[in-house]
Amino acid sequence: SIPREQTMESVIASGIQGINSALTGTARAASDIVQATTPRVDASGRRVDVGLMEVAESVVDLKIYALQFEASVRIIESADNMLGALLDERA
Repeated sequence: SIPREQTMESVIASGIQGINSALTGTARAASDIVQATTPRVDASGRRVDVGLMEVAESVVDLKIYALQFEASVRIIESADNMLGALLDERA
């Protein structure tokens, strides 16, 4: 049987990993939006339209990363609550 402390550590580490992944993904999606909405011109000097599909995909990605962040925070909060309950049980 795995000690409870190791289990809690892995749960918290999983939550932290999820938060880091969400932050990295958010930065990437935001960068993609900036690139897609930055005015561009082609070789002949004509303006190229904004990639609305790229912007829409990146906005959806932002929402997904926000949900991932929230879920990861809840994982850490749950582990914290369980640790508190274990400490109360031992006291």
